[in-house]
Amino acid sequence: MNLNWFPVVWPMVAGACLAIGIMQFVIWLKQTGERAHLAFSVIAVSVTAITICELMMALAHTPAEYGAILRWLHVPQFIAVILVLVFVRDYLRAGRLWLAYGAGVLQLLELILNFYFEPNLDYWAITGLQQIEIFGGGTASVAVGIASPWAGISVMSMLFLTLFVADAALTNLRRGGSVERRRSAVLGGSLVFTIVVTTVNSALIQAGILQSIHLYSIPLLAVIAAISLELSADVFRAAQLAAQLQKSDALLRNERHFLRQVIDIAPNLIFAKDRRGRFTLVNQAVADIYGTTIDALIGKTDADFNDNLGEVDAFCRADLEVMDTLQERLVPEERITDAAGKAHWMQTVKRPILETDGTANQVLGSATDITARKQAEAELGRMRNELAHFSRVTMLSELSGSLAHELNQPLTAILSNAQAALRFLARDNPNLDEAREILQDIVKDDKRAGEVIQGLRLLLKKGEMRKEPVDLNQVIREVLRLVHSDMLNSGVGLTTEFAPALPTVNGDRVQLQQVILNLVVNGCDAMAGTAAADRKLLVSTEPATADCILVSVADHGPGIPAEDLERVFDPFFTTKMQGLGLGLGVCRTIISAHGGRLWATNNAGSGTSFHFTLPANSSDTA
Repeated sequence: MNLNWFPVVWPMVAGACLAIGIMQFVIWLKQTGERAHLAFSVIAVSVTAITICELMMALAHTPAEYGAILRWLHVPQFIAVILVLVFVRDYLRAGRLWLAYGAGVLQLLELILNFYFEPNLDYWAITGLQQIEIFGGGTASVAVGIASPWAGISVMSMLFLTLFVADAALTNLRRGGSVERRRSAVLGGSLVFTIVVTTVNSALIQAGILQSIHLYSIPLLAVIAAISLELSADVFRAAQLAAQLQKSDALLRNERHFLRQVIDIAPNLIFAKDRRGRFTLVNQAVADIYGTTIDALIGKTDADFNDNLGEVDAFCRADLEVMDTLQERLVPEERITDAAGKAHWMQTVKRPILETDGTANQVLGSATDITARKQAEAELGRMRNELAHFSRVTMLSELSGSLAHELNQPLTAILSNAQAALRFLARDNPNLDEAREILQDIVKDDKRAGEVIQGLRLLLKKGEMRKEPVDLNQVIREVLRLVHSDMLNSGVGLTTEFAPALPTVNGDRVQLQQVILNLVVNGCDAMAGTAAADRKLLVSTEPATADCILVSVADHGPGIPAEDLERVFDPFFTTKMQGLGLGLGVCRTIISAHGGRLWATNNAGSGTSFHFTLPANSSDTA
């Protein structure tokens, strides 16, 4: 027997398959979740066993030896087929299960019958061995005998296996990705081709049509090598992906660390909460105000650190409103009590954190501590009230003569009427009706004096601004009553044009009286050098718009230079010889605090008009 290359090549094929199997097994040990690598490593070892069986059959000396080896060849073949089914199903994630079960059941039946029949499932009997020359030189033993009809089970099993592999490859191919297409071509194409070739080769040999040795090993080695390369490429890609993920994870950690430092250095309270009010994100400012740590806040609610249930309830309502409406919301002022029990005022912006489906189950907030600003506003308000009070006292001192006259008149009338009443009562038959009329006059004059005193008391009173619904027409009448005598002494003629049914405004009665008083006195002073016949002052009210009231005080004085129309409101700027220059500046501050505007214009003929607007109460304009 001349065997030049035959005994050398087959061990090399077996060694190559075994090496590939061991390599894939090592890969599986490092990636225990990848069952496909384990299945393929066992397939490679099974092909190694098949290769050794082929070599032993080719070197067999007797028909019994040949038949025994062929019988045991079915064992690694069975293992290889079953694991090919498992491998294809796991690797391609495709393939009809009924085809796999069909191939598996037929393989199991083939294995059982193989050990039931003698000498094996392929032959009824092996009558002899024939030596044939093989490609490349050398000879090999092939069986001569009677083929078994039960060998068709093996063909049917291979048919089911072929259909299963083809179905899995086509299904994976239709997914359209480049990786899927390559896997389908390498795995599906090579397996189908090899199964068909080896099955046909085996069938022709058993039928006596083809004089050849069994050629399972070489085509299977090609398949093993191709699939191993694909699996190795997957491992390489997985390693690359793992490296990229590791790099991305490191970048992500760095970015999170950077962002954590950014939000922690921010003075604002930055937080995120879910629908149950639990913190999912906080910065150091939130932890500081609650006297705890960032980690302790995560998963907890405001109620766990804040005993003020009213504040906590307000936070929850605002958060749920933002998540339900999907609208950003500005909370101009909200109070939060810190761990020491100190109240802070915050201005907070809240916006929903949108999910991929467009809903929101979290709210993101940023709160700015405006406690210092509110304290400054309170101090500014106190100083504004102080300045307004000073301005009122200064103005009233200028009107002292007029106010004295306004008090003098009712007091003199009270004295005269009281003396007259005494005289009537001293008569023998006093006229009680006349005495009653005198007493009524005394009551009227007393009320008049009381109104003057009450008006003075209010104007001299020192206190904070108190807003309430105010009738501007009535306020102006009260002021004009105080300056009535002064206007008569100055020879100023007064005209009033009050709009009927004027809506009320929300304001401080005393401060609005101060503004009107200042404008009226300034108008009278402006006409001091004007001819007596031209000293006319017009005070009017009217609705400027549907929700705004306009008050105007117009004089017939010389007017104000155009460049000074705005400067007259600057502190300490005055056109009077004895003025301090504070009155109009205070008036503008008061009107601004009421949400209105104060300005001056020169009249078309002569004189100046001062106007101010105030928002009307909506309940009165409806």
